[in-house]
Amino acid sequence: MANLSIRHLDPHLKHQLRVCAALHDRSMAADAREILCQALTHPTAAAAPSAAVTTANPNSATPDAHHPGAAR
Repeated sequence: MANLSIRHLDPHLKHQLRVCAALHDRSMAADAREILCQALTHPTAAAAPSAAVTTANPNSATPDAHHPGAAR
């Protein structure tokens, strides 16, 4: 399995994850995996902007709207 580190996570968001994980009687890592799995396998209209990231050509010379600092 792959590992993922999330830098610069808002402390309030981390606290919410900790509380949510405790309510589900699992670790923060297990709860985060479940949240990601649910979000990516059952997308909603709120997640639609991420589609631009997955379909964008990484070799494109056009900057990505979601990443203003992207190469031009």
